[in-house]
Amino acid sequence: MYKVKHVANQLLLFIAILSIGLASSSCGKKKKLAEEQLRNETVLVEKSKSQLKELLAKENKTLEEVEEDRKALDQIKGGLMNIENVQLKDEELKSLIAKEEAKLDQEAVEIEKRMAELAQIEAEKARRAAIREQMESKENKDIYYYMDRIPTAADTPSANKMITETLSLFSSPEATVLIEVYNDGSVVDYDEPTTIIRYLNLLKDTEKSPYKVKSFKKDEAGKITKLIVTKVQY
Repeated sequence: MYKVKHVANQLLLFIAILSIGLASSSCGKKKKLAEEQLRNETVLVEKSKSQLKELLAKENKTLEEVEEDRKALDQIKGGLMNIENVQLKDEELKSLIAKEEAKLDQEAVEIEKRMAELAQIEAEKARRAAIREQMESKENKDIYYYMDRIPTAADTPSANKMITETLSLFSSPEATVLIEVYNDGSVVDYDEPTTIIRYLNLLKDTEKSPYKVKSFKKDEAGKITKLIVTKVQY
């Protein structure tokens, strides 16, 4: 009976020692895992700080570059999400993230402002160029231009448009047109006087320009009051 009790006590002692050993081994493993996790988290935090400092040192010139850095910042923040309260634990990391967010917001505002200013400058350039072109076009499209172009217009609407533009050069659609039919140097003879509106429609209908501008008179407003044309010599 004594031997049985002795064996039982020894068995209980062995089990207790084994349990203590296993518990101690488990605690050791957990401690090692915790230490390894802490080391990994520290490395990640320091790497994130380095990346944030690089982003802060960059000067973005376009909205595309700002957007790329926003994505990079989101990736950095995403990588830190598994570390509990990391920004609360590390004030420098928290500050770097806040600075980069503020920097990107400010850069976006400044870039958009510059783009708006450039767009306004380009629009003003285009406006001035259009005015200059219009003025040059008006200067080039004088009475000589229209007399040559109306008979050869591509179609009736085009001819009518040019007739309207030509009439703007005259004091009235009824302004006098004299067609010189004879000139020997001392004697000048004219066909029956007509009006500018009739003459221009004649050019349109016949699709010919047998006469060229010889001279014209203008009033004080710069409008033509009388036009003299003469036969083209071939």
